[in-house]
Amino acid sequence: MLFTKFLLGMAFAAMLTTGAINAKTQKKEKVAEDVVVPEVTARRQTRNLGPQRMVSADLRWTDEQGIAHPLVGAKVNLHDPDVFSPNYYTDSTGHVEIIYDYYDYDQDLYLKVSAQNDTANIKVQTKQGVLYTYDFQVNIMIDDYIDYTFTTAVEGDFDRALNIYQAAYYYGMYAKQINYGTAMPMCSINWPGSTDEGCYYSYNSITISGKTAASGYPSSWASWDVIGHEYGHHVQRTKGITQNPGGTHYINTNNIDSQYSNGYTLETAKSRGHKLSWAEGWPTFWSTVAQSTFPADIRNISTVGDTRYTTYQGFWYELDTYGALTNGYARGSYGDADEIAIQSILYKLYSPTIDTYDKFAISAQTLFDIVCNDHSYTFTQFIQAMYNLGYDQNNIAKLLGQYRVIPTQINIENNYINFPATFSWSTYMGSSNLRFNSFDFVVLDSNLNQVFRVDNISCSVNTATYTPTESQWNQILALGTNYYVYVISKQTLSYVSGLYASERFEFAQPTEYLTGFDTVMTPSAWGFRQQYYFDGQSAVHTPDEHLTINSTRLRCGYIEQSYVVLSAKHNEAGHAYLSLEFNKPVYFYSFDIALWSDSEGINRNNAELVMQVKDEYGDWREEADFLNDYTLPTKDQGFLNYGVWDDDGIYGIRWLETAPATGTKNKGRIAFNNMLFHTALED
Repeated sequence: MLFTKFLLGMAFAAMLTTGAINAKTQKKEKVAEDVVVPEVTARRQTRNLGPQRMVSADLRWTDEQGIAHPLVGAKVNLHDPDVFSPNYYTDSTGHVEIIYDYYDYDQDLYLKVSAQNDTANIKVQTKQGVLYTYDFQVNIMIDDYIDYTFTTAVEGDFDRALNIYQAAYYYGMYAKQINYGTAMPMCSINWPGSTDEGCYYSYNSITISGKTAASGYPSSWASWDVIGHEYGHHVQRTKGITQNPGGTHYINTNNIDSQYSNGYTLETAKSRGHKLSWAEGWPTFWSTVAQSTFPADIRNISTVGDTRYTTYQGFWYELDTYGALTNGYARGSYGDADEIAIQSILYKLYSPTIDTYDKFAISAQTLFDIVCNDHSYTFTQFIQAMYNLGYDQNNIAKLLGQYRVIPTQINIENNYINFPATFSWSTYMGSSNLRFNSFDFVVLDSNLNQVFRVDNISCSVNTATYTPTESQWNQILALGTNYYVYVISKQTLSYVSGLYASERFEFAQPTEYLTGFDTVMTPSAWGFRQQYYFDGQSAVHTPDEHLTINSTRLRCGYIEQSYVVLSAKHNEAGHAYLSLEFNKPVYFYSFDIALWSDSEGINRNNAELVMQVKDEYGDWREEADFLNDYTLPTKDQGFLNYGVWDDDGIYGIRWLETAPATGTKNKGRIAFNNMLFHTALED
């Protein structure tokens, strides 16, 4: 164990209290005393104080590296066995002076120093609730004024309690400052906790672990970063900016995944992961910024005043980085349920350094006000508050992308004049078990005015795509200039999270035509009858000289002379399909698909609608599962346009519907509008 000592020898000019006192009888506190008798030196001065006497003292505490510091803001009382003086507090140099009427006290006088401050509302006590104090006997002779320097050279609990006290005091005073002069409620800090538990916060109370620190790391009682993090929980609870579900949380991982692996349902894991990550990320950011306001001698203490979070448990990580390193190892995950990502983003928003990805230098006070005024308890809520306050969403996106919170690229394929391009982007949100599954697709002109917007594009695979309709593509072409695209990513399991806008990506107008032929099949062009057959039907279609299509179908017809419709939900059915095979490869195909109505009685839990394509070898492979991968609109809401480019070409496409074989009405109806098939000139 390291040698430590407590020097009562020099601490807040604003806290200096002088002047005569009238002693009053007070109930004596139960205290935790240090057992080592201090060495006391005194300098006697003759001073005419009449019936009064003075005791002055300079108090210091010693950090784990053996460096002494003024004990600032500590409560001091003069007392005899029966009478206690009012509370005095050491100033910024550790100094305190007490003038008293000598006839109010017995000759056996003591100076009691307590690990407590009633302005910052901080006290350090044992886990049993006993306050840490130290008593020093003083002797005052008539007409004398004695200046004391108290020095203890101990490896004892009181000195270590003062390490904790001094850290908490500065955090408490910073909290009061940033809260516009109103202190947080009294916070009791219990030390030492048991050796088999970590540090934790619970309603106005912090427990500091009694574990032995890992080699090369500060002891728990000297871990200013940990103490500040736990005090940050106190600020959160007081200001109503947390809904911390409690429990174990992890660094180096996304907490949705950690909660899911701990046995919670994915819905619960999502909620817990988001709340936990904000509840644990914000306090570390807050306390890191708080340290930057501490006096220079405090910021020179090892692990204090930097942008690393260092813990007695044997790890550290850097906040002011895009690499988010932990003990030098590159980490994975990120996303809005990753607590290190959250605190790093918050720090970047605060940091005055401007770079390619960080365009912000928001004051600590402003960030505190944003969170408190919004009562944010998830990262999603905080970012929405920033959007609402007018902070540039494109610059926010640059920052979020570096921590894998949002897609960092939108790609374009098949950028031709005569054919709508397909845009694609990642659905990754930092979790291995959950991805963004709903997107808004927004197109802007060169002046950043909105051209069109498509909301709630569903996707449950790794890459989301959108192919504009012919009308939308013509709107883009009519601009005649470069244009921008961004997406808003959402996750809708149980509740909507995310709502994060991606960075705007610029695209050039197409300059080439797609060579080949487009065959368009309207619903009436198929020539199907207006009924659902219970046996298979087949036909050959030659819509033009470029393509021949062989169709087979079951429970599929041209209904109400409007759309081609599948209907599998019937007590004599349960299955329906439409299969198309081509005489040559089709390199691009698109179609419009929708539910007939909102009362079809099918969903992802009781039915299936799978699309398969046939390759050049005659093998069918699944391309999409529309009930699982998409949220289909009704025909009255507007059709979903689905388009795919296949460089190898496909030789067939089919839609297979399975639904409950119940009811006498035709239900489970899937409507198709126009279909387009593109073939190449050389074929």
